Amino acid sequence: MFSWPRFAFGIPLVAVLVTGAAAQAALSKSCIKTGRKWTNSCDDLARMYEVSNFQLRFFNPWLNDQCDNGDSRDILCLVKKGEDCTQISRVGREDRDCTQWVGFLKPTLEMDVFLANNGMKEEDCYRIHRGQIICTDVNAIPYGHSK
Repeated sequence: MFSWPRFAFGIPLVAVLVTGAAAQAALSKSCIKTGRKWTNSCDDLARMYEVSNFQLRFFNPWLNDQCDNGDSRDILCLVKKGEDCTQISRVGREDRDCTQWVGFLKPTLEMDVFLANNGMKEEDCYRIHRGQIICTDVNAIPYGHSK
């Protein structure tokens, strides 16, 4: 008599595979740009796909702080409609302060917009690091508002 191969807790393996495929399809529908997780560095992924580090991690909350979890089979959500920072910059050796970035881009970029677009509070400014991709868009990005 035929029996489906069993996974953990007696659930047929085919059910687990279908669930994974359904999750992948849901990700593809909500994102207008996706990519594969080819490297274990948030900075490298953000630079490769031309998105800010914050946007990368906001749309992929399963990524840890370094983006070194998961593997190359994982699909990343990179852009959602209406939620895309189109102006990005790479932090250099001497550019590690929010006030430097805002001061350089004033009068068009305001501190509150810079902080919101990069998922930061003012006290987080010291966390900006060399190689990080930051959003320098002068308009506030409505993260979390797309359907």
